[in-house]
Amino acid sequence: MKSILQFFYYVSAFASGIGFFIGGALIHLWTIYITYENIGGFWAIISFFAPVISQLYWMYSFTVHFGFLNAYNVLIIALFVIKWGFAIVTTLTASGLEKIEEKKYNVNQ
Repeated sequence: MKSILQFFYYVSAFASGIGFFIGGALIHLWTIYITYENIGGFWAIISFFAPVISQLYWMYSFTVHFGFLNAYNVLIIALFVIKWGFAIVTTLTASGLEKIEEKKYNVNQ
């Protein structure tokens, strides 16, 4: 049981940390590309240095023009939901591992 929990802990912690960073970086690059194509180079540079503001702006702009369920909004929301899902799994497995270690410690005394 402990090895299964450790496996899920390591996988979810890796996916939550590294996966979120890579996914966020890819979405940010896509945001910069969208900004460059629609507004120009100056605003793409501004977008590079202000990722949250630029992504919120484009989410609003795409929602107004294309409705809420467009590819950009869905990907950002999916990244957020997946990140929190993995964070919850990481927390639950860490809690389970802690309880196993606590039982083992109490039995040995």
